[in-house]
Amino acid sequence: MQNFCTFLKLAGLAVLIVSAFAHGSDARAAAAAAAPFSISAFGVAMTSCLLSYDGWVALSFMAGEVKNPKRNLTLASAIGLAAVVGVYVLANVAYLRVLPVAQIAATERVGAEVAERTMGSFGAGLVSLTILISIAGAANGWAMTAPRIFFAQARDGLFFGRFASIHPRYQTPGFSILAFGLWCALLALTGTYETLASYAMFAAWIFYGLTSAGVMVLRRRHPERARPYKMPGYPVTLLLFVAVALGFVVNTFLATPGPALVGTLLIAAGVPVYFVWRR
Repeated sequence: MQNFCTFLKLAGLAVLIVSAFAHGSDARAAAAAAAPFSISAFGVAMTSCLLSYDGWVALSFMAGEVKNPKRNLTLASAIGLAAVVGVYVLANVAYLRVLPVAQIAATERVGAEVAERTMGSFGAGLVSLTILISIAGAANGWAMTAPRIFFAQARDGLFFGRFASIHPRYQTPGFSILAFGLWCALLALTGTYETLASYAMFAAWIFYGLTSAGVMVLRRRHPERARPYKMPGYPVTLLLFVAVALGFVVNTFLATPGPALVGTLLIAAGVPVYFVWRR
């Protein structure tokens, strides 16, 4: 299912990109002068960008079920990220071949607008279909990976034991997957996707930074443990990542304090629960 959705999504994007390059012109010439650069504004804009790339972390949730993880996790992460970056950059360059920057900023459905201009009504329908397939693929991907967090928590005694159960036939954490699906359905009913995304990105990057910092602590406290993954440039690369995560979190809190405060309160609400489960 995941491979099928990914193939169709990439095929739809490929058609759109080729059409834009074939039928478009360099629309950047008509763009207005860029606004002065602001680190704060750049950081806020990165919220949506980071959300688009956020699937990079999901593979690690299934590390315990991956064959030869030392090789395959590293390879899959590198190839996956490179492919996504390549497709996103090509798509945005293609959009600029058809639409000026000012119109892109004012248009909510950029892909559909580009497709309709280059391929007519067929293009608009193609983009709509590609988006639906992308949604199905994303939902399927997160349904496979995110419930493994509940499963791992329960297995370590930090969540309800039922979530650690394995389906007797499919050998998957069936109860965790069911619970995750129900929770997502409830969130979807709120109809506040953009708000939820802001909360999620702020909270996620707090944990990305803490997890990365934890790697350094773990290596110092337990130098005797095996290190199957070799990090080029360690600890400089890890420190740079922690610094970027910290900068993003601080900037988000200063620029959009409302969503950041809600995200902080949600995390804080889990702290006493954690200590209760540790008893």
